[in-house]
Amino acid sequence: MTRQGDPHQQQKGVRAANCMVATGHPLAARTAIRVLEAGGSAVDAAIAADAILGVVEPMATGIGGDILAMLVQPGGDAITYNGTGRAPMALTGDRIESLPGGKIPERHPLSTTTPGVVRGWFDLHQRYGRLPMADLLATAIATAEAGFAVGPICAREWQLFEPVLQSDPTSAVL
Repeated sequence: MTRQGDPHQQQKGVRAANCMVATGHPLAARTAIRVLEAGGSAVDAAIAADAILGVVEPMATGIGGDILAMLVQPGGDAITYNGTGRAPMALTGDRIESLPGGKIPERHPLSTTTPGVVRGWFDLHQRYGRLPMADLLATAIATAEAGFAVGPICAREWQLFEPVLQSDPTSAVL
């Protein structure tokens, strides 16, 4: 997860013999590499990496979000998957126009969708996965239970949103 010494200094890359993975966090990259080395598919590796990123960088991805995927098959054909959630039923053009400025505020019930990522993981896994889903999620679960050193990106993002959390009495006590 981090180099010895400064827990906020992240490794710049992860090496493997016969595969390549690019993620925003070295723990996610190592997790995906292990999945590939265990015989998992690229989809298996992506699911495992996304799951661990939801733990160590939850502001960037997680089970409360959506998933868009493009897979290129060996013959070169591309397949796309849209795992975005449904918009709120009450969201209509007229409703948006009636809001201040004619747009949905950033923090508003109408600014959210039903999360689609978990359904997306299972849909893609059913068609392209090789390893059991429990194996793909094991590192994310273990990391969430054991804890981890917060990296510099996550620390910066959390610090930026501290005033937002402090402005809500319920969040402030946490």
